[in-house]
Amino acid sequence: ALLTFTNSDANDPVENALRFDAGAAGTDFTYGINFDAASIGTAEIVLQNGELIDNTVDGTIAFTGNTTMSGNIDTQGTIQAGSGNITLTDATGNILESIIADGSVLARVAGAETITGGWTFNTAATTFTTAIQANGGITTSTTNTSLTLAANGSGDITFTNDADTNVQINSSAASGVDLLGVSTNSNSVTTTAVDGVQIDFANGGSGAQDNSGLRINMTANNNNASTTLQGLTITGITGQASATEYALVIGSGWDRGLSVASASTFTSTLTSEGTFVAGSGSNTFTFNPASGPLYAGTARPTKRITIEPEYPGASLTADGASNTGTFTSDNMTSSPFRNFYKWANTQGTAQDYDIWVRIPLPADFAAMAATPTLSIDTYTSDTTNGTVLVTVYDTSNSADCTSASFYAYFYHHMAKKTQTTCLDTGTYVANGIITMMIKLTGAATSGDTRVSTISFDYLAKF
Repeated sequence: ALLTFTNSDANDPVENALRFDAGAAGTDFTYGINFDAASIGTAEIVLQNGELIDNTVDGTIAFTGNTTMSGNIDTQGTIQAGSGNITLTDATGNILESIIADGSVLARVAGAETITGGWTFNTAATTFTTAIQANGGITTSTTNTSLTLAANGSGDITFTNDADTNVQINSSAASGVDLLGVSTNSNSVTTTAVDGVQIDFANGGSGAQDNSGLRINMTANNNNASTTLQGLTITGITGQASATEYALVIGSGWDRGLSVASASTFTSTLTSEGTFVAGSGSNTFTFNPASGPLYAGTARPTKRITIEPEYPGASLTADGASNTGTFTSDNMTSSPFRNFYKWANTQGTAQDYDIWVRIPLPADFAAMAATPTLSIDTYTSDTTNGTVLVTVYDTSNSADCTSASFYAYFYHHMAKKTQTTCLDTGTYVANGIITMMIKLTGAATSGDTRVSTISFDYLAKF
């Protein structure tokens, strides 16, 4: 060494080995120590514990150890990390500002860090290699620019919730554009089972719950006559000739594939490839392409069975006593042109005769009408002694009613008489046969008793 400072007194330290004191007024020294003209091999200054400060590479100052700055740093150029990183922290290790490496912002945070100020990224790309926890919002710093989240390679953009959080898209003002858009951006999908949106949802527990994979709550606030509001709109498609396009597909396993509480209008042909059910519970209309339509409960239509003289399947039978008279069938020959049976009696005592008629129930028979009413048009010349009495046997040949009265109350008028106790308790099945015995009694001397149309309603199952 050309110049060495040694303190040989172990008990008396030297305060300054080399000191530049103030002398004349103004600038005392242009440079304190000048190495500019020298050629230094390793470093200009070696510090106490071997750390170096060197300028061996022109234009750079290199510090080989950690550097602590207790004041401000004012740089007119660029602070650049070569192969490492520069981390600006407070005394407890919390990150105060950005971490910069090689011209792009690169966060390499080994543990949990807190940023007490805001970060603004003006670089073209910002890479985060660890999780970001934001207590505030993420906002683009330039007006009318997009915030883009782009996953690298085959990575995904994942939003993870806990038990009481969700992902929300909220408007700060009345929206003038779609709130959420999903687009392939003209990149047509060529892989099967790739969808625009897929929802995988499962419920659990044992209590009563109401859950939906997708629930849409709409509010109508516009009363303009031309306004339309749809909960879900599937727009038209230009289909391909050989492909099959369905706007809505509902898979199997559902107790009810489609439940519509409001009135619905179908402006095109409605096609069902399987069983179609309208209604709820036990009150339904079902159409099965294999078996045809089927009605149940209150959805069953009401149909009427009507027979007129001469009744099909009828026979005239005497009961064995007081059966003398004249039995004819005829037509009124004037409006309403009724056909009728007439039992006339000229004997000195009342006489009677029976009509037995067998009425088949059709294959679509399900049950008698809610109020099972048997109607018969009748007439008698004597409302006291001229009677029409009816006995009905159900399809199992058991009597449902016995000698129920149907005689007319109005002299010289054919009238419709009804009974609600003749078809109400018996057993009636499709393709079965109801048997009726109609006893006509003519009053003595000039009795004239007539019977015409018989009708009753039933509920059909198809």
